Amino acid sequence: MRTFLVAVLVALLAAPACAQGMGGSKRHRGQAVKTEEKKPKVDEKGYNAALSRIPPPAKKYDPWDSKR
Repeated sequence: MRTFLVAVLVALLAAPACAQGMGGSKRHRGQAVKTEEKKPKVDEKGYNAALSRIPPPAKKYDPWDSKR
C-alpha cells in the first residue's frame, strides 16, 4: 500500500512537468510574425543644434578624482 501511495505521489508531481512539453497550441509553432519596427527619423539639424547648446565643462572630467 505504501509503494502505491509513493507511486501516485510521484505521478501527481510529474504531471505538471509533462503537461508543459505536450505540444500546446499549434499556431505559435513555426510562424514568426514579421512586424517592421517604425524608427523615428533622425533630424540632423535638430541634433546638431541641441549639441551646440550644451555648455563646455568648467574643468576636465576625472572619474578617479574622489578616489585619490
